[in-house]
Amino acid sequence: MEVPQNSWPLIGLVLVLAVSIGCHSDQNRVRTAAPADLHSTVPPWAGSKVGRSDRVLHPWTPVVADSHTISCWGREHRWSGLPFPEQITSQGRQLLSRPIDVSVSVAGRSLSWRPDGEAGRAQRTSDHGTAARIHRSTTAGPLTLSGHATVEYDGMVRIDFEITPAKRVEVEHLAIEIPVKAEYATLYHYWPLDGRRGERTPANSGAMKPITSHFRPLWWLGNEDGGLAWFAESDQHWTPVASDKCIEVIPGPDEVVLRLRVWDRPIVIDRPKRFTMGLMATPVRPWPKDWHQQHITGSVFYGNDMAWFDEVARVGATILQWGNEWSGIHAHSAPLRPDDFLRINREIHRRGMRVVPYFGFEISDAHPHYDRYHQEVRVAPFYHRFPISPTENPWYLEYMPPQTSYAVCYRSHWADYLVEGMANMKRDYEIDGVYMDATTSPWECSNSAHGCGYIAGNGAIRPTFPIFSVRDTIRRIRTIFPEESGGVMLAHNSTCMMIPTLSFVTCTMNGESYVSEVRPKNILELMSLEVYRAEYMAHNWGVPHMMLSIGDPITEKELLAVGLLHDVVVRDELGPASRAHIAQYKRVFREFRVDEAEWFPYWRNEHLITLSHPQQMKVSFYRDARNEVLLVVSNLGNEGLDDAWVAFEKSDTFSRPLSWAANAISAEAVPVTDGRVNLRLPTFDPRLIKARF
Repeated sequence: MEVPQNSWPLIGLVLVLAVSIGCHSDQNRVRTAAPADLHSTVPPWAGSKVGRSDRVLHPWTPVVADSHTISCWGREHRWSGLPFPEQITSQGRQLLSRPIDVSVSVAGRSLSWRPDGEAGRAQRTSDHGTAARIHRSTTAGPLTLSGHATVEYDGMVRIDFEITPAKRVEVEHLAIEIPVKAEYATLYHYWPLDGRRGERTPANSGAMKPITSHFRPLWWLGNEDGGLAWFAESDQHWTPVASDKCIEVIPGPDEVVLRLRVWDRPIVIDRPKRFTMGLMATPVRPWPKDWHQQHITGSVFYGNDMAWFDEVARVGATILQWGNEWSGIHAHSAPLRPDDFLRINREIHRRGMRVVPYFGFEISDAHPHYDRYHQEVRVAPFYHRFPISPTENPWYLEYMPPQTSYAVCYRSHWADYLVEGMANMKRDYEIDGVYMDATTSPWECSNSAHGCGYIAGNGAIRPTFPIFSVRDTIRRIRTIFPEESGGVMLAHNSTCMMIPTLSFVTCTMNGESYVSEVRPKNILELMSLEVYRAEYMAHNWGVPHMMLSIGDPITEKELLAVGLLHDVVVRDELGPASRAHIAQYKRVFREFRVDEAEWFPYWRNEHLITLSHPQQMKVSFYRDARNEVLLVVSNLGNEGLDDAWVAFEKSDTFSRPLSWAANAISAEAVPVTDGRVNLRLPTFDPRLIKARF
């Protein structure tokens, strides 16, 4: 059977709504209990070594430590006197306008940091080159700032540092400034949205602007080619006067500063204050050489007959997703019908396709381990529930009994359970990877039973965000499903580009958060081009992206009209009509071999092309080794165009005018007059045009 359109992805939607709108419930609330309150035994999976490895995963290379510089694929990090880098170079671009600075004032005067010894050299921490570390210690008046930075092979920089007073001292101000060159910081993204403050998608992404904010664990400043992410699990020891001005983004003509106002009111310290933060320059990996050869679709169910598998293979599908009903118990790693599950997976393989089952981020109250362990592993305070009942999400009941699922935290031992379960599924049922629903998002948690949260100075429990635990879990999953052997990790990550957890995945799937929005006149009233380039385009992050086709309030054609301009193909919405529609675009991309072609996006090709209606039209194109081009032409206006045309300017790139063009999908000839490709363009209905000179 086919699941009803827009049905099974609602798992992620419920979470997005809960977080974005800020819906908190008192039902089944998990206590922020101390471990002493719990009386469970240690589970057999706790401390599992499955997926743990001290080797550099494909496609990265070992880190290189050279004097005061640590390099990894595509990036170089250089230190001077502070534990923070003085320069970060990504893809040959120096991102920082000046060294990262820590400003501090005591007794009415600003202090300068001075090294308190000879600067140590960077050293690799493993024989295999998975990481390297550098230590720095410096003083300013009665304060010592010391710490070490660890760079891992995918470019994640973890900085553990402390401020130590020589005596009891009152510090009036301490702020960390990360200054990014303005040309490399034209876009922004942060996470999470705060529904309690009225934020909705897509407020957390877009064109650069001044921003003041309460603490959020992820900020990224960048442009279409890359950028720099800052992240931290906790605001412990931060004491801003105004909590909504804890973090500032300050654009200027030459630089954009991310200012972290750690202390901006007097604070007396008599012991070390410890902090952990991270930095990660993007893109984080080389672009996959075969990305556009892949067609990811689904959904596989026990009710699919062999003709269904023949059909999806015929249209060019390469990776199939199981819906979440395969286990009978939501987010459980045991199939409902083991023999049928294995038989179907083998039928998929026999047709040359790979198979990935759904894994959620939850524990179900129908799970055999729920009663014993849910207090230890659930996110607290409770804010997410996914019910299956005759009145809520009833379409799942064909394969699943009534149940309710709750978010888990991967700082708990449930991370070991998840990873072991996936490894067992690969061994016993021949799966090629996993579809991870919101698994890469480090949801805020105050459950002290597994080490989350902290008690603030006023006695209140403050949440933390388990970024490093989630990152460790995702890396372990990648180790189980290595990319070089065809392993697949699909990350459903609506609104959350948490790049230190996403760097290991095959691709991200974003956009479901728009389901809750009111239908606009067109897609750009919800999602501007700047928003798309910041969050959804993927090239600036280094991890491929598929936009989820959600049907309402944004149509599949609208998503294609915008997505194709950004080298993003929409995932089909699981039904045969949508699958056949998307397959046409995938076929053209495969036949043109766009993975081997040079890409000229619309924001970087104005000097090469002229458009009849530049206010409405956008054109991106690919050029292959034969100097043929594949144009993506979209009319982003509200009115159709009957007299549109595209012409290439004479240049070193194109010395002759276009002489021939055809619709790349239908193969119908497209008229070319005096070098102009003449088109009729309905609104938000993209055209793929193949042309030669």
